[in-house]
Formats: sequence, structure tokens, C-alpha cells
Amino acid sequence: LAVAAALRDAGVTPTRIVDVGAGAGVETLTLAVWAADAQVIAVEPRRKRADFIELAADAMGVGARVTVARAQVPGWADVTLADVATSRATFPPERWAELGPTLTTPTGAVVVHGRADDAWSRRGVPGRAVPGRPEHRVHLLVGAP
Repeated sequence: LAVAAALRDAGVTPTRIVDVGAGAGVETLTLAVWAADAQVIAVEPRRKRADFIELAADAMGVGARVTVARAQVPGWADVTLADVATSRATFPPERWAELGPTLTTPTGAVVVHGRADDAWSRRGVPGRAVPGRPEHRVHLLVGAP
């Protein structure tokens, strides 16, 4: 929910979201519910997790807008750029900050999960605290670097 709140506060209204390394789909499914008009792509190479995301999306009534790409990034073949790219614990934050913009439009937002004292805070991107995890911050990098 911290990601949705950060996007809302930044005025980002996505139409296409990509969640790289989606795992069990918590962020994918939360964003699909929050952004009711957006297409959401979960990139998850592990079969059981990918299957679970599809089942959960259908059960939640968002299955028509959630696509699961059983692939890895880099190497994922979809070339349609997203308004928002997010990834949690798949890449180090610095690597994701380089890779994420390659998946977004020039004005898109890249969600970087990090800490309050990391480089993003020093660059003026303070981030939003995640409730119950004061050391975890959701940072948004908006627009081309």
C-alpha cells in the first residue's frame, strides 16, 4: 500500500504497470486493485508463483487486467513501455534504478525499495516509510534520469 500511496501523492495515474520479480504477487495485486483502469504485468519466472498470481487475480476480480509473464528481466521480450515499473528484492536498489527506466515511458515512475539513509534520500528522493518497517522506504524516480 505504501507504493500506491507514493504514486497517488506524486500524482501518478498509471495505465500500465510492470512488477518485476513479482513473487507471490502482493504488489501486483495491490496495484491492480488500486489502479482500477490499469493493465498490470507481473514478471515472474517461477511457475508456482506465477500460477498463484493468476488464480488470485481471478479470485479478486482483476484477472482481466493482470497478465503474468513467465520470464526474467533482463531478457523479457515485451517492448510496450509502462507508466510504472516496480521491483522489490529482485535487484539491488542501484541496479534497479538503472534497469527500471528501460521499462518505462520517458515520464514514467520507477519504484525503488530502499532505506531511509540510502543514496535516494541524499539525492532529494526521501521516500515513503512502509508502516511497521521504519527502515524501509519506497522511493519514486519519476521521468528520465
